[in-house]
Amino acid sequence: MKWLILILLVACAKEVPPPEKIIVVHATSTLRVNFSTEKFIDGDTGQNQDVQVTNNAVSEMTLAPFINPDPFTSTSSTTFMDLGNIAISDLFDNDLWVCGGKCSNAGIRLSMLNQPGLVNSNDANDLIPVHYDTNLLGMAPVVAQTISIGVFKFNVRLSDFTPAPDYLLKLDLSKAGSGLFSGTVVVEYFLSN
Repeated sequence: MKWLILILLVACAKEVPPPEKIIVVHATSTLRVNFSTEKFIDGDTGQNQDVQVTNNAVSEMTLAPFINPDPFTSTSSTTFMDLGNIAISDLFDNDLWVCGGKCSNAGIRLSMLNQPGLVNSNDANDLIPVHYDTNLLGMAPVVAQTISIGVFKFNVRLSDFTPAPDYLLKLDLSKAGSGLFSGTVVVEYFLSN
């Protein structure tokens, strides 16, 4: 009899599709590369008064000054060159209920604006690819870091990301022609379920 019930339960089970993934970009910074709390107190009598505090939603991200270890001119056209480090110097978000409920993850992602690399001012078809780690930065974002947001956590801070967000970008000069190259790196802080 036990086996019959088990077989019936297995036969009746349905596959439930996974919930749709929600991603909300909360802060965006771009880097152009050329080679409050309010308190309300009701009433003015001397009796006990209710105090209502409204904490405004805040989502902030600040990029540190761009650090370039090498000059932007290069004599080698067959190697990777360090473009520099992009670091986030400040991040705070207390608006975590934007994923159809409370968001369970936060992250940083990188991409390029308008073209997948730095473009030559003389020839728009001549691009220098930009790499982060082993990833090629294109117009589609590359996730650099993610963290989980605990059930009893109600804000995200820069210190929650370990190691601190600091991303070394490299240029692939192996196929680039001569000229002045430029582009815009996009850094996004996002929340997801």
